[in-house]
Amino acid sequence: MSLSVRLTLWYTAITAVVLLVATAIVYLAVAGNLQRDLDAELAAAGERLSGTLVVREAFPFRSLRLVLPDLNTFAGADLLVQVIDARGALLDRSESLGRTVLPLDAELAQALRDGRPRHSTLALPGGRLRVYLQPLTLEGRLVGAVLVARPLAPLDSAQLRLLQALIAVDLVLLLAAAGAGWAMARGALRPIAAVTATAEAIAASGEPGGRVPVPETRDEVGALARTFNRMLDRLQAALIAQRRFVADASHELRTPLTTLRLNLSTLRRGGGARSPEELEILDDLDHEVERLSRLVEGLLMLARADAGQPVERGPVALDGLVRRVGRTLGPRLEGRTLQFTDLASVQVYGNADQLEQVIYNLLDNALKYTAPRGTVEVHLRAEGNDAVLVVRDDGMGITPADLPHVFERFYRATTARGRSGAGLGLAIADGIVRAHGGRIEVASAPGQGSTFTVRLPRLDRSAPPSTPTERQEEPLKRPPLEMVGTGG
Repeated sequence: MSLSVRLTLWYTAITAVVLLVATAIVYLAVAGNLQRDLDAELAAAGERLSGTLVVREAFPFRSLRLVLPDLNTFAGADLLVQVIDARGALLDRSESLGRTVLPLDAELAQALRDGRPRHSTLALPGGRLRVYLQPLTLEGRLVGAVLVARPLAPLDSAQLRLLQALIAVDLVLLLAAAGAGWAMARGALRPIAAVTATAEAIAASGEPGGRVPVPETRDEVGALARTFNRMLDRLQAALIAQRRFVADASHELRTPLTTLRLNLSTLRRGGGARSPEELEILDDLDHEVERLSRLVEGLLMLARADAGQPVERGPVALDGLVRRVGRTLGPRLEGRTLQFTDLASVQVYGNADQLEQVIYNLLDNALKYTAPRGTVEVHLRAEGNDAVLVVRDDGMGITPADLPHVFERFYRATTARGRSGAGLGLAIADGIVRAHGGRIEVASAPGQGSTFTVRLPRLDRSAPPSTPTERQEEPLKRPPLEMVGTGG
C-alpha cells in the first residue's frame, strides 16, 4: 500500500472519529432539548388543568370530593388527560384516551404518595407515552392527581429524521474529507514521487545527470529535493573525475606498454644464445605485458562507453561474428569442445568490433572455467523482436553469493581467484550490450555450469513480409559446427 493511500486512510479515519463524536454531541443535545420542551409543555398543561378543578366538602362526614370540568375541552388528539383520586383510582379521562387507562408505574406511584410532580415514560401496547403527574392538594391534604400525556411517536420520528440527516451529512463530509486528503497527500508527496522517478531513471541509465524539480514551498519535502540534487551533483562530479582519470591513465599507459613490447621483441631477436632461465623470464614478461595491455584496452573501452562516445554502427550479422570468434579461439581449446548449434542467420544494428568483443569475452570466460574435455555450447536464434545468443558451459559454475556481482568491474568470484584475468571481461560485455539496447542474463549453479544469454534488438524485426511474387529462397542448411581442441 502506497504512502499516499495510507495517509488518506489515516486522515479519513481521524475525520470519521471527529464526525462521529460531533454527531453524537449534536444528536444528544437536540434530542435532549426536544425532550425538555415536551416535558415543559406537559407540565404547563397539567398545572393549567389542575387550576380548573374544584374541591368541595361533603356533609355530613366532612369528606372532600373533586368537581371535574369537561376534560375534553383541555385534551386533544395528541394530548391525553386523566384524573385520579389519592388512592390512584380513576375518576375521569378525556375521550382521546378511548378505553385506555394510564397506569401508574413505580415512579408515578411513589410521586403520588409523596405529593410531588413527576415525569415518566410508559410503554403501552399502542406505543410509548410521556406522562406528567400533577398532584392535587387542599390544605396540605392530597385529594388526587392529574395525568397529562402525549404520544412519543412524533418525537421519536423527529429524532430519527435528525439522526438520518446527521448521518447523511457525515457521509458527504467524510467523502469530501477523503477526496481532500487524497489530493493533499498526492500534492505533498509529488516531489517524493519525482525523487523516486529520478532515482529509478538514474539506476536504469547509470548516469546521474537527472535532477529533481524543487518545489517552491520551504518545507521538508523541498529540503529533501534540494539535498537529493546536491547529492547528485557531487556524485556526477565524482563520476566524471573517475572516468577522466581512467581514460587518461589508460591512454597514457598504452605508450609505455607498447615500448615494453617492442623492447621485449628486440631482446628476443637479439643475437647470442640465451639460457633456459632467461627465455622463461622473457616469456613471463611477454605474458604480463600482454595481460596489462588487455587490461588497459578494457579500461579504455569502458571509459569511452561511459563517456557516451559515438561509434560507427551498421548492420551486423551475428552468426558470422560467432564463427569468426570460434576460429580465433580454436588454438586455445586445449582439449575442450566448442560446439556451435542452431546458428540462425540474424542481423542487429550496432558496431561489429564491439559486438565481436562481447562474443569473445563470453566464449573466453566459458572456456576459462571449463575443465579439459568439457564442452561449451553456443546457440543463436531469433526470438520475437530479439536476437538471442546463448553460451552454455559445463564448468564449475558460480555460487549464489557471487552471481549478482559477475558483471561488476574488477569483481572476481571466489572460484576464480588465482586464475588469469582482471575481472573486466563480463563488465565490458555488459556495457556494450546495454549500449546496444540489449541485456545479458546469467543462470548458474555450483558444479552445474553457467549459461549466459544475450538479447539484442533484431535489425529485421520490422521488415515487411515478402510478397507472394517474390522468390522464397531455401535457407542454407549447415551441419552443426564442432571444434575440439587437440592440446593437452
